[in-house]
Amino acid sequence: MKVIFLLVAFISFLLFDTYLVMRYPYTLYQEFLDGSIKKSFLKIPNVQKKFLQLDYQDPFWKGISESETLWTDSHFLNFSITLPRNHPLIRFRPIPRYIDKRTIASFSFTDTKNTNLMIFNPMNRVKLRLNVPSDELFSIPMIENYIYDKNRGQILRDLFLKDLSVDIESMSSPMNILSSFKKVSPLELAYNIYIYKLRTSVLNYDYEELYLFNPSSLLLKVSSDNKNYNDYIILSYHKGYIYSNKISLFRNDNLSNSIISHFSKKFHIKPSRGTETARKVYSKFSILPFKKRLTTQGVALVYSSWTHEQNNPRYLQELIYFLERGDAQKISLLDVYTYTRNRWGSNFSTIKEQRDESVEIENQRMLKKQREAQEKNLINDESALEQRFNSGEDKLNFLLKRAKSGDKKKRNNIIIKD
Repeated sequence: MKVIFLLVAFISFLLFDTYLVMRYPYTLYQEFLDGSIKKSFLKIPNVQKKFLQLDYQDPFWKGISESETLWTDSHFLNFSITLPRNHPLIRFRPIPRYIDKRTIASFSFTDTKNTNLMIFNPMNRVKLRLNVPSDELFSIPMIENYIYDKNRGQILRDLFLKDLSVDIESMSSPMNILSSFKKVSPLELAYNIYIYKLRTSVLNYDYEELYLFNPSSLLLKVSSDNKNYNDYIILSYHKGYIYSNKISLFRNDNLSNSIISHFSKKFHIKPSRGTETARKVYSKFSILPFKKRLTTQGVALVYSSWTHEQNNPRYLQELIYFLERGDAQKISLLDVYTYTRNRWGSNFSTIKEQRDESVEIENQRMLKKQREAQEKNLINDESALEQRFNSGEDKLNFLLKRAKSGDKKKRNNIIIKD
């Protein structure tokens, strides 16, 4: 009887011990859901609830549309975007900036009164690293292999869509522990923590609201220092990289909402090929009639061309030429003037009164002008010489005589010293 009792006690202890071991991953995950984990193998001191399940808002631009005939697609930096073409209410304003020797190719859509309705500021591109975190938990071979067995597409879907909240309470009884394993395995719980850490890295912004901008991009509303604008971050994934861009939207304005509605549908990543892309975009500008080049469409196209070859001032020189003659607002010129003056030492104005350049650039320009004048005089002299002779033989004799005369003068000027 005593042996049986001891055997039952041993089996009970073994089962209870097994239960505790099986239960531990769920207990650990409950700590994670409650707000923090402080273990030697895993530390997350402040779990943010908003990263457990991403709460996407309904787009505030939903249902607003723009006529396709008023817009044209263009390749701008690493993005395919839409630009106003014949829009009666919206203009394109280039806003290049040169900060700490770094070019930022910003732009805005303005209304006819030159109010910025939407400002686009490119930010950066970072490699999305899907490797496991450095916590010791993820160095366990079973967990590490479980994560790496997931394909990249699945990880990305889970990154933006998976609900990491798990009802641990329903799994607390010993009777439910086996069914819990089938429903959510300990390996899956570890994977959930991996996804959480990945989210905190990618969505590392103090955002207030979250939107699906389009199938490949998120829109995060962040705090704004300007009471007239709402600020947003666009995050887009493409071939292993996350592209970040900032837009500022004029508040409580129907036309602004109309712009972002149309912009969101057309916006996607399209990597630049440098000079090749610049020439391709410029070709669209070059076939425009002269009057069209003076419009917002022409301005937008030549500015887009420059974004692919930013070390080439020729595009901005042409942009300035047409801005000075077109119907664009003066503020657009001031932005471009400031950039080119800071970047290349000249604002490249074709208007003498507006020209602003460094002494060095002015000297270079004057020397170039003198060389061109000399070349022109030589051409004119050659042309006049051609007209003086009836035949090539007469011209040759004249040139030989002039050459001999020149040699004689040189010989007469030689002084031989003893």
